[in-house]
Amino acid sequence: MTIVVNAWADVACPLSYLCHGRLGEAIRQYRDAGGQHDVVVEYHSIELASDTPLDFDGNEIDFLTSHRDMTPQDAEKALARLTGVASAEGVTLQFDRVRHANSRLAHQLVHHAKASGKQIAMLERLWPAYFTEGADIANLDALAALAGEVGLDSAAARDAIASGVHAAAIDADIERAAFFRIRVLPFFLIGPKHGVSGAHDVKYYVEVLTKAAAALDE
Repeated sequence: MTIVVNAWADVACPLSYLCHGRLGEAIRQYRDAGGQHDVVVEYHSIELASDTPLDFDGNEIDFLTSHRDMTPQDAEKALARLTGVASAEGVTLQFDRVRHANSRLAHQLVHHAKASGKQIAMLERLWPAYFTEGADIANLDALAALAGEVGLDSAAARDAIASGVHAAAIDADIERAAFFRIRVLPFFLIGPKHGVSGAHDVKYYVEVLTKAAAALDE
C-alpha cells in the first residue's frame, strides 16, 4: 500500500520551496525508521499571489509594499528572517535577485512536465531558478529553457505553455483547494485524511506520515 501525499504549492512561494525539502527529508527518515509503505507525492497548482500583474516589473519588496500593505522596512526584515531560516537548511533564497512574477505560466509548465513523469524534477528546477537565479517565470523562452534542463523538449514545452492546454487542470486544482479551504501554503494532504497547512519541521511531517501509515494498516 502507498501513502499518497497530495500537495498544493506555488513556484513563487518560498515556504513551498523550503517545505518541499523538509517533506523529502521526512520521507527519508520515515523509510530509514522502517516504514513499510511507499510514499508518492503529487503536486497541485495554487497561486500565492494571483493578483500579480502579468507585466509586474519589480522585486519582492516592491510587491510586498505595493500589494500587501507592508512598509519597505518590515518587508526587508521578513525576507531576511526567511532567508536565514532557509540558509540553515541548505536552501538559498536571494530575494534581491527575484523577479516577482505571476506564476500561472509556470504552473502550465509543471502540468506539462507531469505528463512526462517529470513534475518533481521540474519543480525542483523552477524553485532555485526563481529564488536564486533571477529567472523570469512569466517568460515563455525562459520557461522553455528550464524545461530543456530537466530533459523535456524545449519547443514542445513552449508550445504547451503558450496554448494554455493545461488551464483547465490548473483551475481544477485551485477549485479543489477551495473545497479544502486552503488558505496557507504549502498544504499537504498526507493520506486521505491528514491535512497539514503551512510550514512545519521535519519531525512533524515524519509523525504525520507515521499516522497515515498506521491508518493504512488498520
